[in-house]
Amino acid sequence: MTQKDSGLSRRVLLRAPAVGAAAAGLAVLSGQSPASAMATPPTVYDVTTWRHSTNPAITCYTDIGALINDIIADIKTRQPNQSSKPGAVIYIPPGDYPLKTRVTVDVSYLTIRGDGHGFASSSIRYNAGDTWSWHEIWPGGSRIRVENTDGKSEAFLVSRSGDPRLSSVVFDNFCLDGLSFTPNQNAYTNGKIGIRVDTANDAFRIERMGFVYLERALIVRDADALSVRGNFIAECGSCVELIGSGQASKVTDNHIGAGHIGYSPPQHKDDLYGVVHLRGDGNMVTGNLFAYDVAPAKITPSAPNPPSSWSPPDTTTTCPTTAWSATSRRTSSCSMGAHRARR
Repeated sequence: MTQKDSGLSRRVLLRAPAVGAAAAGLAVLSGQSPASAMATPPTVYDVTTWRHSTNPAITCYTDIGALINDIIADIKTRQPNQSSKPGAVIYIPPGDYPLKTRVTVDVSYLTIRGDGHGFASSSIRYNAGDTWSWHEIWPGGSRIRVENTDGKSEAFLVSRSGDPRLSSVVFDNFCLDGLSFTPNQNAYTNGKIGIRVDTANDAFRIERMGFVYLERALIVRDADALSVRGNFIAECGSCVELIGSGQASKVTDNHIGAGHIGYSPPQHKDDLYGVVHLRGDGNMVTGNLFAYDVAPAKITPSAPNPPSSWSPPDTTTTCPTTAWSATSRRTSSCSMGAHRARR
């Protein structure tokens, strides 16, 4: 049975099959006996009050990864019936939590939720010199420090074999902080991955998150009806990678800014390569303006003329360089409305 912290909101407590007097009160309101309510498996877990099942030395303040793995094991133990698996919420209050052990998510209907994406620019701090007078120097909110001392790359690996595919897993409103890059703080390399979804999945949501200083922030394979919305994903080598097959997915209303080694622009291609490429069938990009301003001295090949006419290759829809700006800088931009990729 989970132990609830007194600081949790009344709403969270009422959503949980709570313990003690709260459970008895809910039982009276619902017509259940108090004994029946006490027997109900918990579905809301607070990382600050959960006690590890085998090692009391493991807490959210020593290794939140190992603790969350223990919570997931408890969920599977308490929900063995294939006809009734409601899943659970794992709540991460604001605070600093080291993640030394990779979390493996292999259950559907799991929400891992914090109370603050906590994004802050680590690049500015690392390049600012003396910061002794600053009010704060690290990201905040519900901040997970991705230390990965277990030798694994990912903070969270979502993966399950067999049928059906995983459904309705949610990562919401907390921060994944990769802490530093090597060999220097502008290298954008550290081998750390925020979230990797490595098997087929349906109706996943990654929303209101903060990703910072990770070599690869988010990788999702074989996504169906994925929503990546309202996140701050910046100062990462690569920001969002959707790989394998997929359909009916959207990446909307995010702040995305990658470093110089990844797949987000700049791509280190010449300027005739374009800005956006879509590969595959049935893609649609609508209502967007993609723009990248290139200084004259950096245009490659040297001073090419914008193409007077253009059509996409057989397998790729490309947003080309199309115009010269009034400041003699060339702007790579296009507005794509309901534009479908051709094969």
